[in-house]
Amino acid sequence: MASARTVSETDQSFIPVRTSITRSLVRVAAMLASVSLLWTCASPPEPSAGAKLQVAVSVPPQAFLVDRIGGDRVEVQVMVLPGTSPAVYEPSPRQLVALSRARLFVKVGHPHSLFEETHLRGVLEKLPEVVVVEMVHGDGPHAGSETEEDPHVWLSPAAMKATAVEIAAALAEIDPTHADGYRERLEELLVEIDRTDAEIRSLLDSLVERSFVVYHPAWGHFAREYGLEQRAIEEEGKEPSPAQMTQLIDLAREHDVRIIFVQEGFSQQGARVIANEVGAEVRALDPLAYDWSENLINVARTLRAALATQEN
Repeated sequence: MASARTVSETDQSFIPVRTSITRSLVRVAAMLASVSLLWTCASPPEPSAGAKLQVAVSVPPQAFLVDRIGGDRVEVQVMVLPGTSPAVYEPSPRQLVALSRARLFVKVGHPHSLFEETHLRGVLEKLPEVVVVEMVHGDGPHAGSETEEDPHVWLSPAAMKATAVEIAAALAEIDPTHADGYRERLEELLVEIDRTDAEIRSLLDSLVERSFVVYHPAWGHFAREYGLEQRAIEEEGKEPSPAQMTQLIDLAREHDVRIIFVQEGFSQQGARVIANEVGAEVRALDPLAYDWSENLINVARTLRAALATQEN
């Protein structure tokens, strides 16, 4: 009779692989369960008189718009949080369920918004009852043709104003009883966006040096809006080659770059190599901050200080 089989050293070498596979299967099962629940919730129920409208958005600055317009009538679920990279972020099962229960979804709509294209396109096709507002569509005024590779369209005040108008219209259609409130808050928000735009211009218009160095090219729409030029270290999500790194270092020296701007959630290695070579600082700018107005004014102040230093 054969003796009981023991685990040999060779067998043990496969244990990490089995564990990894098991974990992956558990994760897939959880995702499938959440998606199954999502399909059963494909038609969101009509809210009761006191219930808040469920709204989902891709990024925090869109939540800023919805909160300002919707007030206490809305509850917002943000899909991609600050400090994460939209290029690699994956939604959790809880977020997918929240999306399935939403009455409105505000998406970026840009073809290079990898998070939406990878994870949400198929989901939204199964949720026909969810009203969708897109920041970029067709050849509209906020399509951003000059920066067609850059999905960070919310960094443009013009894009935010156009999207705010569409959000207000969508909320009024979904919830007509409170349409007047949405329109009133929209008018207040448009004034705030104009005020923010004016303050940014007052900070940046007098600058002579108008180019700044970033690691990840997230600021194209902002730069275009205010007559600036961003010089990016990263291209197409790739670290620069040694030859490109040498060119970037020479360029940084030529322009007397004192600050290189980075974004949380992305590699900072290339930025720090260049900064060490030219004696520059590395500072963070956050394109995903929730408080859009305050954040962009702080960004303008930071850029003004950095570029004014390079002029001296």
